[in-house]
Amino acid sequence: MHELSSLTIMLAVVVVLPWIGIYMMEEGAPGLNILQIGSPNGATLAYGWYVLVGTLVYLLLYRHWQCPSEPHRVVPITRRAMHRVASVVIAVELGALVFLFVGAGVSAVLAGEIGKGEFRSTLGALGPLAYSLRDFLIPMLCALVGWVWRRCPAGATEHALFGVTILLTSSYPAVWGYKTAALQALVPTVIAVWPKIRVSYLLMIALPAFCSAVGSAMLFDHLPLAEAWNFVLWRATVGSGDTLWRLWDLHIEGYVFAPYLPTWLQALGGNLGALVADLSRTNQDELMQTDFSALATATVKDYALGVNTLTSNVTSTVFGEGLIALGSPGYLVFAALAGVVVALTRTVLNHATATARPLLTIGMANYIGFSVLSWLNSGGLIALCNIPHLVSFTFALTCCALILGHAGLGRLRVR
Repeated sequence: MHELSSLTIMLAVVVVLPWIGIYMMEEGAPGLNILQIGSPNGATLAYGWYVLVGTLVYLLLYRHWQCPSEPHRVVPITRRAMHRVASVVIAVELGALVFLFVGAGVSAVLAGEIGKGEFRSTLGALGPLAYSLRDFLIPMLCALVGWVWRRCPAGATEHALFGVTILLTSSYPAVWGYKTAALQALVPTVIAVWPKIRVSYLLMIALPAFCSAVGSAMLFDHLPLAEAWNFVLWRATVGSGDTLWRLWDLHIEGYVFAPYLPTWLQALGGNLGALVADLSRTNQDELMQTDFSALATATVKDYALGVNTLTSNVTSTVFGEGLIALGSPGYLVFAALAGVVVALTRTVLNHATATARPLLTIGMANYIGFSVLSWLNSGGLIALCNIPHLVSFTFALTCCALILGHAGLGRLRVR
């Protein structure tokens, strides 16, 4: 049966959906993140040049960097070892859910006492741990179980353990209220376990993911089924393209964007970056100077005072980031950079997979899923490298290494 590259599919989704949204805005669609009706302004063509340059750079480098290497096969992992890995991971993920409900207060969101945006922005001291678990440890633990499961003589018990892990992994971020959170949490697992995926399997994953997004809209936004269905489709297209249409509109009108370079201070972490720049983390005007997401949100919403940039964000993509930073045609520099980053990370991932290195494989899969794809979708170059992420990566990889050691898989033999 015909198989497709799972990573290629993800990249296509991240790149194409905003393009469709921009086109719809130029055709007169009403914006979702902006209170404007779209009109022709040339943004679709400008984004097309961005896609073309990024794709050409990627193809050129990716083909040049490919080094033929003989694939390594791990000596089959025992079922007992798989049981040990999965049992520890399930225990950790159950503990994380208890922490989220009891310690972080997500139960108040499900009860309708507070909004999902308010919950995300008021985690306080628990925020770094909650985000680290959501974006690093939980997804990487699931990918670890999947990697081991794929290499053991799996039976009904092993399939069940992996299935429970997938359920817990998707549940942790889903209760945050993000429409596609459950699917995003499984991205590293899909990349690490199924680098090539059958079309039938892809449909089996996509349908539940779409239903999860619709269910999230019904639960958190209190929408009936039909409206939730339309909202999810609208959010995936217009909701990811209206910001780019607006940024291009501002650019051709001669609008002067706020300084871009201060946003790199976020590479030090929010609090440390604000300290270095002598800024207040509670003052939104000052916050927007060092937070790219807040800057983009406030820009397309005309710096409206009623908009809380901590609880509302927009899809600015690397195209929007390049436009804010360098204007046109300078944004094509960011397009080329995106091609370099995708080619490099994919090359390293292929090497890790071919040489059967579990920690490098799941580490790169998570980096692509939560750093590279996040950057391509939302902009903010510091998503690729910052101190908080380095700390979280180190913590998550250490935990994975300890679990492998506990299962007797600390030194996997290859042949």
